[in-house]
Amino acid sequence: MVEQVETTFDYVVVGGGLAGCAVAARLSENPDARVILIEAGDENRYEQSYYSVGVHAMFESEANWAFKTVPQPELNNAEVAHPRGKVIGGSAAINIGSWSRGIAADYDAWEAAGAGGWNGKDALSYYEAIETSKRPDGGGRGRRGPMIFEDTPVVSRMTDLLRRACIEAGYGTTEDHNGAKFDGFDLWETIFPYGRRRNSAEAYLRSARVRKNLTVLTRAMTTRIEIAGNRATGVEIERDGQTGTITASREVLLCAGAFGSPQLLMLSGVGPGDHLRTHGIKTVADLPGVGANLIDHLATRLGWAAGSPEGIAPVYGDPSDPSQLETWRHSGTGLLSANPYTSIAFVRSTDEVDLPDIELLFGINPPESLTVDKTVSGFTTFVAHVTPQSRGTVRLASADPHDPPVIDPGYLTDPNDLPVLIAGVRRALALAATQQLRPYTGRYELNQGATDEEIAAWIRSHPVTMFHPVGTTRMGASDDAYAVLDPELRVRGIDGLRVLDVSAMPGIIRGHTMAPALYIAERGAAVIRTGSRM
Repeated sequence: MVEQVETTFDYVVVGGGLAGCAVAARLSENPDARVILIEAGDENRYEQSYYSVGVHAMFESEANWAFKTVPQPELNNAEVAHPRGKVIGGSAAINIGSWSRGIAADYDAWEAAGAGGWNGKDALSYYEAIETSKRPDGGGRGRRGPMIFEDTPVVSRMTDLLRRACIEAGYGTTEDHNGAKFDGFDLWETIFPYGRRRNSAEAYLRSARVRKNLTVLTRAMTTRIEIAGNRATGVEIERDGQTGTITASREVLLCAGAFGSPQLLMLSGVGPGDHLRTHGIKTVADLPGVGANLIDHLATRLGWAAGSPEGIAPVYGDPSDPSQLETWRHSGTGLLSANPYTSIAFVRSTDEVDLPDIELLFGINPPESLTVDKTVSGFTTFVAHVTPQSRGTVRLASADPHDPPVIDPGYLTDPNDLPVLIAGVRRALALAATQQLRPYTGRYELNQGATDEEIAAWIRSHPVTMFHPVGTTRMGASDDAYAVLDPELRVRGIDGLRVLDVSAMPGIIRGHTMAPALYIAERGAAVIRTGSRM
């Protein structure tokens, strides 16, 4: 048995990521509730996690599960990398930390899909309680919440040129894309207040860890959910070469993410019966929706560079530079605090579209392919389709929990997606053709006069993900055979088992997924505490 760990708790929370840290903190506010948070990774002792330009170093660390997709036929059989956090704080310990809530219509669509009570008005009430934002009043922003935000530092005039270019191109600007006006150019609002990462591990969990009724168990891999009859009774874990069982007297709460939560359910006999049988797993609950409905934001990247070193100098944070590191350690400022991807613009792919369906993510430096040396100025634009129709799956590779899941997002399998992304690339090309940016486009990766076929070929050969997988144990109505969860996040057919992470999302939002992860965590924890729907 795992040594020095109490084995029975009221609530067993699996996954110490963005959602799990918040859920464990909220439930342990009740001093009579015994809560354990189980995380496969270690404590976040990575200094590079806490400064903004440390993202790539975190991707290469042991704090990354380093998942990748199966070959994607519509992307020239590319295997797309999907970094996921394996550390306290989860993916919010290794990402760029952008806070982007989407719009009310995104959440209203959840309710229309059968998730009763989950809608834009409800989401706004939770976001106002979650946030501490410095953005202008008028957009329903929180002022006293646990998550403190700060705009990305502006360290280059290129950011302002991109803003001016958006005005010239007709895309406009907004004072707050998380507020009253979503579309247009905006700076990133991030989880790096005062230049240091502050995710839910700091905002929720840190102060909660002094509570005697909360246990945080790291380096413990959950391998299976224990189910007796039709009730979840605990989880099986591995830690330091030993195996053991942690018992839940009330509920097991999965917060393992869009890949981990469906994998755990299937390993435990909850999922598509035919698939489970192929791996010799006894079916406890035949739920075909487990691992289905995988949705992600597919993107591509374009870059430009000036023909000479004249103009705006590029800006590069370098952790190996002792002076930059010392500046950040002392004050939280300097180049290490300045992510080169400073700003975004949500735009419509065509004038006929009612709501924005494209995200343009701007970088203040040229791409590596055009970087002759670090004196040449330029810029980079990621083009993401934020309302994709393609759906994929998460499946088991085997009955061995140590084997990574089989991830197939099915990128571009819906014929409606590629034309939208092509139109989004044209928006980026039009931006590069503005007077503001033209001096920095002497060299380029994709010609302004590219045909639709050439743009499609570029997309297929240069795909990237925005790292937003969701939907693999989605909520829905009782008559929906593919709804894994009811609107209270309970797994159908299994008592004492819920999923409280982005797996529960019926559809993807136009923004980034940290925000809905915390919305689901907070609302789910409130439902559990009160014993009724909110």
